[in-house]
Amino acid sequence: MKTPKNKIKKTPQVTIVTDMPDYRNEPVFKRKIENARAFLKEHPLPPEDTKRKH
Repeated sequence: MKTPKNKIKKTPQVTIVTDMPDYRNEPVFKRKIENARAFLKEHPLPPEDTKRKH
């Protein structure tokens, strides 16, 4: 009976990993990406900060 309990504990982690790519297709996630891109266009970073990140 110990092995099934261990499998049940592992299943949520597997579902989280498999569901991660699907979040990109969700409209809420797309809105967040669009808002972030629009914010970067309105507030561009100085060249010094971009060099540090890259």
